[in-house]
Amino acid sequence: MSEWEEEIDKNTKTKDIEKKLIKVIFDNCFKMGVCMDLTDLDLQETDYSRLTVKEVMDKIRDFLAQKPKDISEMTFLRYLAKYPVTMCKREVSPRLKTLIGFHYRLGVPNQQQADNGAEKVSYDDLAEIFVRSKATISECVNQTENEWKDVQYKVQQEQKLEEEAHKQLLEEKMQELRKVEQNNQTVSQTTERTPNSPSEEV
Repeated sequence: MSEWEEEIDKNTKTKDIEKKLIKVIFDNCFKMGVCMDLTDLDLQETDYSRLTVKEVMDKIRDFLAQKPKDISEMTFLRYLAKYPVTMCKREVSPRLKTLIGFHYRLGVPNQQQADNGAEKVSYDDLAEIFVRSKATISECVNQTENEWKDVQYKVQQEQKLEEEAHKQLLEEKMQELRKVEQNNQTVSQTTERTPNSPSEEV
């Protein structure tokens, strides 16, 4: 291979690496966005009376023992800070089911996001983040299907109400503009019909 061919090959590889890196960054941003949607809810747990230091440490150690991905570490920490009792207790609480089920469904990228590099959140991803078996993850996803549909329905209804309110507001503004235009036309016509006052002779 000649020197210029080697240079072209090197540049091609560099571009490929850049493309892959951009896709990885976009995928991580997408996945972190899913977690932030679920941690921005006003549901922070503040009663730690049922939680022991040992339970928290055991959960952290079990999580780290998996040698998790960087994005999983960030997601785990956000959930642990927001929902420590839910994350660390052995039992699968209703809130944990909701977190897992909703995280899975929010983690499905649309076509544009997929084209940019976002990948669907998998059962493996969730098993790593929540330190649960894939069987438990599957069970949580299946058991929250109706809850997810209810939320989606409420969101759609709220969007319809917002659209209707927006249309009504626009119509009110249009009516106000029509009245202003009509008033301006009336004033203009009145002015045109009024004869000019005669000039005073000196």
